[in-house]
Amino acid sequence: DAANANVEAAVLDALRAAVDVGLLVVADGRLRFRHALTRDAVLASLLPPERAALAARAAQVLEARGDRAVAARLHVESGDPARGAAILVELARADVGRGAVRSAAALLDEAGEYAAPADRVHVLTLLGRAAEALEFGEPARDRLRGDERAELCLRLARAAIVAGRWGDARRH
Repeated sequence: DAANANVEAAVLDALRAAVDVGLLVVADGRLRFRHALTRDAVLASLLPPERAALAARAAQVLEARGDRAVAARLHVESGDPARGAAILVELARADVGRGAVRSAAALLDEAGEYAAPADRVHVLTLLGRAAEALEFGEPARDRLRGDERAELCLRLARAAIVAGRWGDARRH
């Protein structure tokens, strides 16, 4: 449609102008900011609602394209931290499945309070930090109910076994 063609032409003209003045460079077939400070200056010139709207749109596009880690961070920036964290937790679970436990731990840390305690206990146990897993998970157990509580108790029991704390294992 004509309106989309006009918008596309305007975007391409703006990108060409940014390359011509050195704000953007072409590297490996992609456009990139010439310097991180340039990127920061451009972002600083946006009003918070503009920045949130752009982050939300970029998150949708990147998520659809399969670049979920960047999309998750943009969801957070757009004002939807729950959606961003949900993606980070999914990525962490996939990393655990591939044996990339340190990467999973970093993703869960980034997801923060949105990460399920059972996931964090599981990853800490896999990292060989079973005592820390128990220390983290036991207070969370009392505030959970249903399936979440059952999953956490199972993970805590496994952590207790790894730590050689048999009484705690039976209790969980």
